[in-house]
Amino acid sequence: MNRERINQLASGPAWGLLGITVQDVAENEAVLVLPLRPDVLQVYGNLHGGFLATLLDAAMSAAVHGRLDDSQWAATTHMDVSFLRPARGSVVSARGRIVKWGSRLVHCEAKAYDDGGLLVSQASAQFYLGFSTNGQGG
Repeated sequence: MNRERINQLASGPAWGLLGITVQDVAENEAVLVLPLRPDVLQVYGNLHGGFLATLLDAAMSAAVHGRLDDSQWAATTHMDVSFLRPARGSVVSARGRIVKWGSRLVHCEAKAYDDGGLLVSQASAQFYLGFSTNGQGG
């Protein structure tokens, strides 16, 4: 497992802006957490759907990046999200996992839960695998 690559994602500006942190990583999966603060809520007091989709994407991306070596990079090419209920409480967690690893495409899925353990959203995504000669990604 390439924890350094996951740490690179976690230190990026988008995750920092939202406050996304890595809670756990294992073979082919990652669990990320997003604290619910007033600035990520929509007018009705629930987590904004765009931020929830970002958390799901980040969880799947972390699962993929945990398997990459320094010559590889990955980018989301397609994602479907289903919003099942409002995300409320103090934190939302998302578990992303790899479903199938191909030579150029990786298929993943993720589920997000509120702090009461209720499933609030789920997603599936496809990631393109690229190869770099300088180790800097795409």
